[in-house]
Amino acid sequence: MLPARSLYDSGYKGQNFGPSGEDCPQARPEMLERAKEEAKMAEEQGKRAAKRGAIPTGPPGLPTGVVVVEQKYVDFLLGPGGQSLAAINHAAGVNVNLDQTHKFSGYSIANIYGPEDRVRNAKLAIDFKLSQWLPLNERRRTGGAVNSQSNQVPAPLGGREPAGRSSAGGGGAWSDVDQPGEAKGKPITGGLL
Repeated sequence: MLPARSLYDSGYKGQNFGPSGEDCPQARPEMLERAKEEAKMAEEQGKRAAKRGAIPTGPPGLPTGVVVVEQKYVDFLLGPGGQSLAAINHAAGVNVNLDQTHKFSGYSIANIYGPEDRVRNAKLAIDFKLSQWLPLNERRRTGGAVNSQSNQVPAPLGGREPAGRSSAGGGGAWSDVDQPGEAKGKPITGGLL
């Protein structure tokens, strides 16, 4: 019997669930293309309906945004106890519902309900979240960390630091490019912190 929690988040290290070691079927490329075309049409219908009347906040209204998500990413998108998807909902100010009627075809559909500008932000957040997914063998090797070197100080640009600067004293990246009106050796962290 499988654990009740998401296999991605529980770190389940039992049986491999397929040739790739994942727990879901892979979608064929032609099926994904067809699903993306249908998603684009559904999104256009939802946008037209939203312009004619009130913007729906959930089903049965038409979604103003639709994203096709490969099934292998769904557990990661949801997160432990649904927290990752709830964070996207809250941060973007939308309502994202997952339609898993095509789950065994290898994909699910994320229907996004809300104003167009917020839907755009939700799509960006979903794409960013999915870009951080790692295959099962990578998750096991790195212990689930997306970047095992993420807590290290970044190396300076150009492979060297300006004279008198050292990474031990705060580190970071420094500009070695002469640009009009800017001092050489100026830290390029402005606005990032």
